[in-house]
Amino acid sequence: MNIWDSLHYGAEIVSTVFLTLVKSLLAPLLFALIVSSLGRSSGTSAAGRIGLRAILYFEVVTTVALLIGWAAMAYFEPGAALDSIGRAGVASSGPRLIDALVDAVPTSGIDAMAKNSVLPMMIFFGLIGWAARSRKIEAAPLLDFCDSLLAVILRYSSYVMLLAPFGMVAAVLATLLGGGWKSINSLATFVLAAIVAQLFMGIVVYGSLLLLFRIPIGAFLRATRQALAIAFTTTSSAAALPKALEGMEKFGVRRELLGMVMPLGLSFNLAGSNIQLMMGVLFAAQAARIPLSFSQMLLVLLTLKLAAKGVAGIPRANFVILSATLPTFQLPLETLPLLLAVDGIIDMVRTPVNVLGNCLAPAIIARWEGEELTEQARETGSGDDDSLVALRPV
Repeated sequence: MNIWDSLHYGAEIVSTVFLTLVKSLLAPLLFALIVSSLGRSSGTSAAGRIGLRAILYFEVVTTVALLIGWAAMAYFEPGAALDSIGRAGVASSGPRLIDALVDAVPTSGIDAMAKNSVLPMMIFFGLIGWAARSRKIEAAPLLDFCDSLLAVILRYSSYVMLLAPFGMVAAVLATLLGGGWKSINSLATFVLAAIVAQLFMGIVVYGSLLLLFRIPIGAFLRATRQALAIAFTTTSSAAALPKALEGMEKFGVRRELLGMVMPLGLSFNLAGSNIQLMMGVLFAAQAARIPLSFSQMLLVLLTLKLAAKGVAGIPRANFVILSATLPTFQLPLETLPLLLAVDGIIDMVRTPVNVLGNCLAPAIIARWEGEELTEQARETGSGDDDSLVALRPV
């Protein structure tokens, strides 16, 4: 074995260890997050109506985002330029839609967690969460445990992501040394496709919604410009939330509505992230030369819609989700570190699209409620108790 073969072998080991650590996050993370969120949820009838409308809007928009990602990958086909990765030429990839829906009903939650099966886990944890919600007193110790577990897993994930640069470099090195010099052109095409898809979502789709709901575009952009600037420079939707809340209140959206819709949107309304998830799945399929049938694509869409909920605060959350989704459809995990290598570039466009959508949602819900929106400087006082940063979902 010469030095290049040794380097190739070592890079593959580092890349595999990193991917394995990422996969280990998913089951405890989803358990703690879903059970705690559902178990502690509550609301009045008014809040329920607004929340229902917000969820309906979020589901429509994120579905459109996933379809945009699908269309971008079908047009640009960046993964096809790679040398074949993984199990190329597999005749039938992943489960059929009807089989997967039947198998989604978990016979054992522990087995689903051990296999990182996303749909069974989501259903199992969701049922536990709703059961805990109906038994608040008896469920209190379980919910406290989930809160503690979530805090620990978030710290654990931050440790794992410290290895991300090494995993990324190792994966790119392993691909190049394995003869995959075409990966540079492939990744460049992927970045182009991602930026085009994100801009289409931000300009065409959101622009159409502004016109449809008769929201003044100039005033809306003035209200969101500071939040968008923060999103671009920090690539963090959460960091942009305070300025987004402040700007949208000045735009004329009621504080009570903002407190319900915008924080909820951090988990349910990340259209830019949904575009990237769909593109990540299809990039792996193209790289492995594995065609996905229409029914399998519908299953991919359903899986991503469920799995993407509630992990906005997780470092590199997209990669955690993809690490569990790709094996479900027999797609290679080896593409993940390659995508991680260019994620920073895409994130500067993806995060502003997420924030723009999160600002647009309360304006649309307000118009849906029959409210008028007028740009104004509201008197919010100067005390800490009146701080917009303190807004929480009702």
